Amino acid sequence: MAFYWVKQSLSMVDISLAYSDVYQQAGTKLNAEVWLDNELDVDLKDCGLIIEYFTADGAVDLSAFTSARPSKASVNASDHNNIGPIGHQKGNFTIPTELVGNVLIVRLSLFRYILQKDPSRCC
Repeated sequence: MAFYWVKQSLSMVDISLAYSDVYQQAGTKLNAEVWLDNELDVDLKDCGLIIEYFTADGAVDLSAFTSARPSKASVNASDHNNIGPIGHQKGNFTIPTELVGNVLIVRLSLFRYILQKDPSRCC
């Protein structure tokens, strides 16, 4: 019994990007996909996913590309799921040409809705 309690307590939920090349050219579509990995014994349904873009030095303002409303993501217990291409407006994020010589940082945030009766109120 203790084994299963410890196993579940060490299980994680991970959201990450899959990309074939870390170097991507400014002015082209960002080529990356969002993956959600769930090691818990419970399904994660209708989680919120927010994607933020910024630069390390803050020289280029990318706040307009961060989604104001989160998209929804779900994954079954002990499973992983390809959420799809990354980006703003259905995966069409083009790396701004102002980023030539700079670094684009993408931060993914995953959360569960607390207000289950009306999820639209929590964001």
